[in-house]
Amino acid sequence: MQGRRHDPGLPARADAGDARAAIVLVVSDRPRERHALLTSVEATGARAASADNVHDALALLRCMVFDLVIADEPQGPVIDAIRTDDRTAAVRCVLATSSPRGDDAERPVAIDVLALPFAPDDVARIVRRVVADVTNELDQRERDTNAAKPAT
Repeated sequence: MQGRRHDPGLPARADAGDARAAIVLVVSDRPRERHALLTSVEATGARAASADNVHDALALLRCMVFDLVIADEPQGPVIDAIRTDDRTAAVRCVLATSSPRGDDAERPVAIDVLALPFAPDDVARIVRRVVADVTNELDQRERDTNAAKPAT
């Protein structure tokens, strides 16, 4: 298990589409797949951490800020666990699977499905989209906060 805490002294996010500020957790019990996903995530400029099981992933999620979790299908229960924990429910999740057209009723709730085997461009597309979504949400919150302030 490896990871890094968010440093509150640093800007939380970069410009939309810029992955340099994203922090991604990769969860896979398959060392080769985990390494390939980590390498692809880091190639986008995002920071990455990894866990090889649900227990370690949840421990990281409870003590660190992540923008995205990419979990392979055997680790799919981590997505269900993330969704049921109030402290982690807002984290975006992607399910990596070799059968992307399987029964959706059996799948955990995820924002996207990454087909295995994957191309690095597929990972980059997902990371960029998540960074843009997070940036837009933070911008909207700032606008809402500024609009709610009384005029001085």
